[in-house]
Amino acid sequence: GAIALNYIIGYFATDFDNKWICFLILQGVQIVLSMYGFHSIKWVESIISTVIILAMVYLFVLLVRDHSDVISQKWFQADGTWGWQFWAFIVGFLGNYAAIFLSAADYSRELKPGFSTGKRGLLYFSPIVIAYGTVLVIGAMLASATGNSSPVDAMRIIFANDQITLFVNVFIVLGVIAVNMVANIIAPAYVLQYLTKMKYKLAVVIVGLLAIATFPWVLVSPESSEGLGTFIHIYSAFLGPIVGILLVDYYLLRKQKIDVKWLYDDKGPFKGVNYAAFIALAIGAIPGLIWVDYSWFVGFLAGVPAYILASYLLRKTSKFSKGTIFENK
Repeated sequence: GAIALNYIIGYFATDFDNKWICFLILQGVQIVLSMYGFHSIKWVESIISTVIILAMVYLFVLLVRDHSDVISQKWFQADGTWGWQFWAFIVGFLGNYAAIFLSAADYSRELKPGFSTGKRGLLYFSPIVIAYGTVLVIGAMLASATGNSSPVDAMRIIFANDQITLFVNVFIVLGVIAVNMVANIIAPAYVLQYLTKMKYKLAVVIVGLLAIATFPWVLVSPESSEGLGTFIHIYSAFLGPIVGILLVDYYLLRKQKIDVKWLYDDKGPFKGVNYAAFIALAIGAIPGLIWVDYSWFVGFLAGVPAYILASYLLRKTSKFSKGTIFENK
């Protein structure tokens, strides 16, 4: 986003070139917009999504028309394997995006009633598959054709038109703001608000400042990429078991039946700590940290049976067994 904004400002002020200032400007805008809640960006998201999809289609046509030879050479005649290194890459991808999916509860509070579970799942799943699939394929084609992994710089090469590049960069900036608000600011702000009971707007500001303190412009630099990948693999050792625990609890132990009122009853069965979940998380994370390159998969596979067994062993003492298949056993 900062690279795109830097290009936009440089287009009108040719002597300007400072991605760090652009990052701070973007972060300030994101903080202010996030203060007004989830719906403040909804209409912008709809416009941005439409324009970016059209830009992706146009980009795909240009790539196929003008660069198909080099793309096919690098894709179909490339050295390499679909072995362990490929799956290590997939773990990195899952580590990035599973965290967003695990925050679904922060977004589901905004859902409108009147949709069946199946229809809502289809409406949620289909666009994600289409959008991720499109962007991943075109992004890989773009990198193959230009040898540049930065989409902003690579698109500038392919479009070879300053006006079109400017137009697309404007929507990249808006898209970055929209994505970060939903995925990276509002969700942790809810958590901070819950833990400290502070006001929502103050929580947003603190989250925004903490984000600056992570120095993301350093993290995404080429010389830091290996370390960032390792970091993602390490925390994926915990995300894999968490996903497994959630799926097992909802689909297997509770048979997709949860009384929503229980979730908000401070004297109900969900009050307190589900020790079976923490035990399963620890059991799943240990092998994930040992085989860190495949941490998400290893953690998931270890966490699932661990949670089933722990829930069974603690069924008589845990309030969380209420409503599960272990309740009366």
